[in-house]
Amino acid sequence: MAIDDDFDDLVQAGCELFTQYRFTESISAFNRALEMNSNDAEALNNKGYVLMKLGEYGDAMTFFDKAVKAEKGFKPALENLKKVRARLMLDPVPDNGLSFMERMGKIEKFYKKGIRAFERHQFKKALSAFDELLKVSPYDEEAWNDRGLSLGKLGRIREAVQSFERAVALNPEYEVAVSNRRLYTDKPIE
Repeated sequence: MAIDDDFDDLVQAGCELFTQYRFTESISAFNRALEMNSNDAEALNNKGYVLMKLGEYGDAMTFFDKAVKAEKGFKPALENLKKVRARLMLDPVPDNGLSFMERMGKIEKFYKKGIRAFERHQFKKALSAFDELLKVSPYDEEAWNDRGLSLGKLGRIREAVQSFERAVALNPEYEVAVSNRRLYTDKPIE
């Protein structure tokens, strides 16, 4: 993806790269944008969100704090600060001996592997990839949701519901997981 040196284009590219699970490139785009405007609340918050997704909670909180200072009371950053604090209260941060770059590489790899397998209806492979991802990033509500979807497709309804419940525990406002939990609790348990 060719990225212009326009601030708004860089912020947009960072968001698009994030949705493609290209976290390294996403952070790079936000870094370039922040070099142009280090006090943009949206860019600070977005970089913090990527870091939060990667389990770098301390760094994420720093960027959320900067976003709130850059734009007093910036609501998205305040909400993300709440999410980080809630996640840190659920479980201690895992010490898996991986550097930030190693963890980021594994998260990208397992997300892509899981999504590709799921799209190809290879649900056992998708489940395996999401399980590996959760070893590296256990606070990832999307990974818990995707794990639940894979389990549901395999007919393992009880386990699917447990995964959706974990996703909702991590982020009670994550409507996709709330909806999936509701959908699967209406199915008979195996």
